[in-house]
Amino acid sequence: MERRVNDTDFIIRGLPADIATVPHWPPDLAENGWRDEWRDWAPRISRYRAALLAEALMNPAQALHQRGLCASFPEYFLAMYCWIFEPRDQQLVPEGWNPWIPFPHQVMMLRWLERLMSLPRPAGDGIIEKSRDMGMTWVVMLYCIHQWLFAKSFSAGLISYKEDVVDSPLAKSMFFKLRGLLGVLKGSPPLPDFLFDPLSLGWDDPEHNRKLALIHPDDAAKAIGGEPTTIRSGSGDRVKFRFNDEAAKVEDLREILAGQTAVTMHKVSGSSAYLKFGPDFEAIARLAREDAQEGRLGNSYLRLDTRFHPLHDPEWIERERLGYEKDNNLAGFAREIMGDYQAGETGWIYAAHVEKARTKVRGYHPEEMLYVGLDVGRKDDTAGVWANAVLTDTLPTFHYLGLYERNLVTAKYWSHLFTGIPPALGDEYDGAMGRAEDGVMAFFRTAWSSPGGVEFTGDPAGDQKTAASPQSFYDTFMLFTLELRRRVRKEYAERSEPAPAWAPDGPIVVFFGELHKLNDHDTRRGALRANFNRGASYEDNADGRRLREKHRRYRFQERTREATNDPLPVHDEHTHPVVCTEYMSVWLDILGATRRKEEKKAERALDRSRMRPVGERRAA
Repeated sequence: MERRVNDTDFIIRGLPADIATVPHWPPDLAENGWRDEWRDWAPRISRYRAALLAEALMNPAQALHQRGLCASFPEYFLAMYCWIFEPRDQQLVPEGWNPWIPFPHQVMMLRWLERLMSLPRPAGDGIIEKSRDMGMTWVVMLYCIHQWLFAKSFSAGLISYKEDVVDSPLAKSMFFKLRGLLGVLKGSPPLPDFLFDPLSLGWDDPEHNRKLALIHPDDAAKAIGGEPTTIRSGSGDRVKFRFNDEAAKVEDLREILAGQTAVTMHKVSGSSAYLKFGPDFEAIARLAREDAQEGRLGNSYLRLDTRFHPLHDPEWIERERLGYEKDNNLAGFAREIMGDYQAGETGWIYAAHVEKARTKVRGYHPEEMLYVGLDVGRKDDTAGVWANAVLTDTLPTFHYLGLYERNLVTAKYWSHLFTGIPPALGDEYDGAMGRAEDGVMAFFRTAWSSPGGVEFTGDPAGDQKTAASPQSFYDTFMLFTLELRRRVRKEYAERSEPAPAWAPDGPIVVFFGELHKLNDHDTRRGALRANFNRGASYEDNADGRRLREKHRRYRFQERTREATNDPLPVHDEHTHPVVCTEYMSVWLDILGATRRKEEKKAERALDRSRMRPVGERRAA
C-alpha cells in the first residue's frame, strides 16, 4: 500500500525546525522554484553538519546525544554523518566522496522503508519503480547500515542479477556502498568513533568484512550477506530484510520472490524499466501500483520519478535526451529516464490499436448484448473477459467491461461466477469466494436479468477431455450451470415465489464449434484488429485498464534466422485475456457474416416479390 505523500515525508527528525524540512516538489510537479529552494537549503545543512560534528567531537555529552538521534532517525544519520561516492567527473557534484546532503525523494524513501518494516504482509513487502540516477540503492544500503549499527538485531540479504553488482571493488556494487558508508573502505571517510569505533569493537577485516558479508563484531547475528541471482536466491537463509536490486533484469523473478517469502520477513524489489529478461517485474510493479491507486491492500509501492530529483530540471532532462539521441538510443532514454517499459521493444501486436482506443466511463448497458469470451488453461490461467456489443455503422464493436483470471480451479468454479450463484454448503468451492468474486457474481445476476442477453464463446480446446475426467471443461460447465440454476428455481418454488430471471431453466452454452476452423493466429488477430478499427473501448475501471495494458503488452516472439514461418505470440501473463478478446471478435464477425447473408436473402426475396406482378402479366 502507499500513503499519499505529504510534508511530513520530507522532515529530517532531530534537526532544528528552520532547516528540518527538505524543499520538495509540489503535488502537481510544477516548476515553482522548489529546486532553487533546495539549492539554497543544501549549503545551510552542510554548514550545520560540519559545526555539529566539531562540537560532538569536543563534547562527550553532545556525542551521546548525537548517537541517540542517529539511532532513532535514519534520515538524521544520513544528513549529518554519512558520505556518498560520485565516480563521475561532472559539474553538479564533485568527483569522489562528498558529504551526503539528501535529496527530498531520498528522505521520503527512508521514511517509506521505515513504515514498511513495521507492517505485516503484504504491505510489509515493497516495490520500487525508479528512473535512473535517483540513488535508490544507496538509500537501501544506508538503511541496512543504520540497522546494522543501531538495531537490537538485524539481518539482511542482498541480491542482484550478477555477482559483481552485489560485491566488487567497483562503485556500482552494493558492498562497496556498505563499506563506504561504514567507513571501512580504503579512502572512504570514517564515521566518528561515537557512532562506530572499529578499534574498540575489535574489528578484524578477514573475520568481519568478508566477500559477500559484513558481520558485526559485537553480535555475529547482526549480519548483511549477498548473493547473485539464481532460481534459489534468498530461499535458504532466514533474514529480516531482503533487497532485490535491478529486479527487472532477473529471470524467473516471480518464482524467486515466492521462494524468498517463507524465509524473509520483509522483502523489497526495485528497478528501472526493463523487459529484456521478461515481464515479471513490470507485472508485479503494475499490480502494486494499481492496488495503491485503488486503495486495496497490497505490496507497499513507491515510484521515484526523475522529476523528484532537484538537479533533474527540464534542462537536465533535455540534455539527457540529446545524449541518448546522439547515441541513436532514444528508446533507452524513454526506458531509463521516463520509465517506459515498452520503448525499444519490437513485435507488439496490438499496441498501435490500443493507443487509439478510448478508456471511458460508459458502464454496462443492459439493452445491449453482453458477450463473454473464455480461454481455458490447464496448469496455467483460465481467463474470462466480458463486453457489451456496441452498434456502429457497419458491424458492432466491443466496450470491454470486465476481466477475471484464475488458475488451478475447475469448471465448477467458473460456473458459480458466470451464473451469479454462490457456492452452497457442501459445494466444492464453499468458502473459496472473496469480495472480487462476489462482485463478478452480482454483475452476472444483473446481466442474466437484462433484456440484451448474454452469449458465451470460447477456446475450442475447452471441449477436449483429459485423462483425469471423462468430461471436457465445457461439458462440466454446461451440466453444473444447469444444476445450479435448477437448484435456485427449486428453492424459490418451495417458497412459492417466481423463479428469478437470472436463473433460467437451462445451462450456459459456450459457442466454440464454428471457431475450430477459424482457430489460427492470423484470423484471430485480423478479427480483433477489425474490432479495434470499429472503435472498441475500455471501461474506466481497474479491469478495463488492466485489459488495455494486456492488449498493449501482447507481442510476438523474436524471429530467429532459422525461422521459416511468421513468429508466434509470446505466451505470458498477458496471453489468456487477450485470446479471450480474439475469440469474441471472431465470433462477432461470424455473427456479422450470418447477419449480412440473411439480409441479402431478404433483399432478394423483396426483389422477387416486386417482380412477380410483371411475371404474372407476361404469363397471362
